[in-house]
Amino acid sequence: MLTIALVDDDPSVRIGLGRLLTARGYKVALFTSAEEFLRQVPGDRPDCLVLDRQLDGMSGDELLKELVARRFVLPTILISGKMLDDFPEKAEDLVIRLKKPFSAAALFAAIDALVDPNVASR
Repeated sequence: MLTIALVDDDPSVRIGLGRLLTARGYKVALFTSAEEFLRQVPGDRPDCLVLDRQLDGMSGDELLKELVARRFVLPTILISGKMLDDFPEKAEDLVIRLKKPFSAAALFAAIDALVDPNVASR
């Protein structure tokens, strides 16, 4: 079973996406901030990260840069109402951007594109 970490400071988005991902069969870990996520890794390494770009405190962009600095790069789906293309070079191949609002199908397709299908058999 794949584990998806979801970082979003908006409770309605976090809970709604968490339920959607759980209904699809993923194990989901919910985080209210980038700082909370950093306190949990690397111990509980998820297979994929769904990350809001605009967060209170450390932003999604800053979290990606911190993960690259720690050499802890994860397949990441960056979600935002507006998108820019400036990301850490080492994370670029592992980042898919989804502009809000997006469909469940778009989210699932992004996860499928980022995560090795062999991982799903764990």
